[in-house]
Amino acid sequence: MRRTVLGLLVLAGAVVAQTRPPGVAISELLMAANDPGQAARLTDQILGIGLRRPAPRPVVEGFVRSLMAGLAGKQLTRSQADDMSRLIVNAAAGTRPNLTNVHDFRIALAKVGVDEARQDQISRRLIAIGEAVRGPDDLPARVPILQRPRN
Repeated sequence: MRRTVLGLLVLAGAVVAQTRPPGVAISELLMAANDPGQAARLTDQILGIGLRRPAPRPVVEGFVRSLMAGLAGKQLTRSQADDMSRLIVNAAAGTRPNLTNVHDFRIALAKVGVDEARQDQISRRLIAIGEAVRGPDDLPARVPILQRPRN
């Protein structure tokens, strides 16, 4: 019995050690943004982040399409991809206010050389992800019903 439990613990530890944080996977996919096959994988990675509740698939797909079009022909450095990845994870997880997150993302897009019109489109779609997860900025972050204080 002890060997079985120990074996299961070792197996579980190995599985946990193999899983990468979502930010790392997103960063690698952003660096390969010129490959059109990466869009579906990036969409799946972003949908997998939803800590509270994930954004609807069509919203995320629209964001990924715009982002991939904006990054087409651009070569991202590791630090640029990491910054964008962190901001995407923050939006999909709802951990920061949408306005702050989008402002930082626009700065990252400008550093890469994405034009203003495409920045606007990508920003609107990132806001849509943040609002689907967190709610509008003028409201406090949504608290699940089970975590609300009882009166």
